[in-house]
Amino acid sequence: MSRPLLCAVLLEGLSSVYSTNYYISSGVAASGGGTSSSSPLKTVAEAVSRASSGDSVLLKRGDVFRESVAFTQGGIVIGAYGSGEPPVMSGGIAITGWTKQAGARPVYTATASSAVEYLFADNQFVWSARWPDTGFARVLGYTRTSTGYTIQSKQLTGNPRDAGGYWTGARVRWRRWDWWYEARTVTNYTTSGGTGILTVDGGSSYWNMATAPVGFYMDNKLSELDRANEWHINPSTRLVTLWAPDGKDPNTMSIEGSYREKALTVTNARI
Repeated sequence: MSRPLLCAVLLEGLSSVYSTNYYISSGVAASGGGTSSSSPLKTVAEAVSRASSGDSVLLKRGDVFRESVAFTQGGIVIGAYGSGEPPVMSGGIAITGWTKQAGARPVYTATASSAVEYLFADNQFVWSARWPDTGFARVLGYTRTSTGYTIQSKQLTGNPRDAGGYWTGARVRWRRWDWWYEARTVTNYTTSGGTGILTVDGGSSYWNMATAPVGFYMDNKLSELDRANEWHINPSTRLVTLWAPDGKDPNTMSIEGSYREKALTVTNARI
């Protein structure tokens, strides 16, 4: 009765003998051998190409890994080594070198290395410069066209900067459900009879305002950056404009922009 158990113990012991620990630290200048904490690999991607079932991939605590990697091998253990805060797999990029703009407002600019979609300041979500500042405007009516939609709302004309063409290039975010927003780029904006009319691109087939009036707001409009905790990006130049939370100097903060869709993907692995 004891032989099967003994055999299982021996097999497990043999498995642990032949498994490998791979150490990774983003803080090293160049990759080492990777099989000891004193000579780690620099990127998780290198471990992906080397690790096999039964191996452990250990990320250094306190380090941030800005990669997009996928472990498709089963049976891998992903953990950490060292001391301090847990390691972070980030889909973002750091944005540094902020310059204060003229004027009394604490508004700063910096150029990002890539066009980012969302912004975080010391891990706090920062709103893309939006209108209205809080809550939603309401849809008076909408029309489907061959290339997109037109959306009518009287509240648009209440914006102090309202004028024909004002919202062209901005985004409209329609609240489809509590957990789902549809986003569209505005291709034209006109006013008629005290009503603002947005023309937006087509996007997915999910766009459906049959239950109007529904809520929406506008964002990524530089002239609407009028309070703390808002930002804007020019996609073509990657120039980021930021009024940081509490009016802080962003050079004293960790500013990260969301860039990669995924940072870490695992299949049949244990973290």
